[in-house]
Amino acid sequence: MKNLRVEDFERVFKNRVPGPQGIYECYSLLVPLVYKDGELHLLYEVRADSLKNQPGEICFPGGRLEKGESLLECALRETCEELNINKEDISVIAQLDYLYTYRNFIMYPFLGEIDSKALDNLNVNHKEVKEVIFVPLSFLTETEPLVYNFDIIL
Repeated sequence: MKNLRVEDFERVFKNRVPGPQGIYECYSLLVPLVYKDGELHLLYEVRADSLKNQPGEICFPGGRLEKGESLLECALRETCEELNINKEDISVIAQLDYLYTYRNFIMYPFLGEIDSKALDNLNVNHKEVKEVIFVPLSFLTETEPLVYNFDIIL
């Protein structure tokens, strides 16, 4: 092995973009806005009780990134699969800040609007979704949130 020099490191690291250490699963989701009864709401899902991971939890539509799929494609595919709607019923507004979790996955959220007409006869995929909840944005902006702290034991 040859003697390494500082120049060798400079060459290797010159155009390197830093990233996270470790192996992370990637997930993508949609934070869906919906007009309902003349008011803007957030759409939440209750995960099916039969799911292996996080059954019964309240969440946004989303799931694991598949090979060859972009983050946005994942969020749209999962939303369409879970709510049984068409991709054309969703207007994407922006990508939001992503989150590294303690369980070694990265969550990539997108903000979008779902056309309320697509939800008129909503028939969710019951293998993944128990029910859908619409929460008025006015409630979220006018109500002081409850904060719960808990310890994570690994």
